[in-house]
Amino acid sequence: ISQEWAERYNGSGNGNDIPYSIITGKSNDIIVTGTSDGTGTGNDITTIKYNSSGELQWIQRYNGTGNGYDAALAMTIDDIGNIFVTGSSAGIGTGSDIALIKYNSSGEQQWIQSYNGPSDSSDAASSIALDASGNIYVLGESKGIGTGSDVVLIKYNSSGAEQWAARYNSGGDTNDYSLKVIVDKNQDICVAAYNINSGGNNTKYVTLKYNSSGILQWSRIYNGPVGYFNTPHDFALD
Repeated sequence: ISQEWAERYNGSGNGNDIPYSIITGKSNDIIVTGTSDGTGTGNDITTIKYNSSGELQWIQRYNGTGNGYDAALAMTIDDIGNIFVTGSSAGIGTGSDIALIKYNSSGEQQWIQSYNGPSDSSDAASSIALDASGNIYVLGESKGIGTGSDVVLIKYNSSGAEQWAARYNSGGDTNDYSLKVIVDKNQDICVAAYNINSGGNNTKYVTLKYNSSGILQWSRIYNGPVGYFNTPHDFALD
């Protein structure tokens, strides 16, 4: 095994630059996204594309309206090389919002959408998926009003217009956190998440299934035999 190449990126702020997601395109291009310290902009969502030889193709940085901490946590790519990046972005008077950015294969921003939950507080995305019609599903968590942190699933069409947002709370003021979203062959949306009780000493698996209209089909909660820490890390469909 021999190293083919290594590339480093230092943001303009000369501070912390942290990648959170990496994908490859059909031409074996490599796209990396995360957060990077800027100059006077806080941390920006930063997306970098390299070709298969490690040559830099382009860099795109996004500084949210709140000029604060912006980070991409998940990313996907479609069949023609459009890149969809999602995470959290500081807003103005809205706390951190869920951000979704579409770039074309040349790195040109096509559109950006944000989601602010009802409490104007902490919202962040953790996972993203596409369906066969080009719709985009963003999964995250969002602070509710009197409900703690809720799981939120948002559907956008290919033009970036929000179609619906479905929120889920396990009950009371407990906190629900998102993990992963998958779209099945029937365009139903499956979600893995977990719940933490108010005391912070018990976590439970949460599995959800929605139809393409955002209507919850069923939810299942799993608590282990001793009722302690039960946290999922991944899931798949057969």
